[in-house]
Amino acid sequence: MQPLPDPVRRLWRLIALAVATVLAGGGSVADVVARRVSDPPFPPIIVPLLIGVVVAGLGWALATLEYRSWRFELTDEWIQARWGVITRRSATIPRNRVQTLTSENGPIDRMLGLTSVTVHTAGAGAPNLSIPHLDDATVEWLRGELGRGPAD
Repeated sequence: MQPLPDPVRRLWRLIALAVATVLAGGGSVADVVARRVSDPPFPPIIVPLLIGVVVAGLGWALATLEYRSWRFELTDEWIQARWGVITRRSATIPRNRVQTLTSENGPIDRMLGLTSVTVHTAGAGAPNLSIPHLDDATVEWLRGELGRGPAD
């Protein structure tokens, strides 16, 4: 099974650091408000700094674990994916059920050369498979392989 490309790990870690920064900023505002109401016994920067460090550390670790958990594979009979840190998930779709492949990439994805794809299946209520942030060459390869249809 193939892993996601390495820039995905960087992207998910940057998102975790951005969330930590926003929460630390919110903690700073809360600290300023708390100091207007009472006089806490700790220095002013401690609470926001602790919030930022804890959230950044947890986010970094979760991004790394999530990156390591993602695997996908395309064979002559099916497309399969496995992912998840806390809850492990997997999806297996027979190639003869694949109807379309759609792709999506925002500005940050484009800067990193990444595209998210969704494999749509035929049939009412049939599950779709979304694979996040593949490199453009892999997306074109998937598109070409799935466009051929199932192997005979």
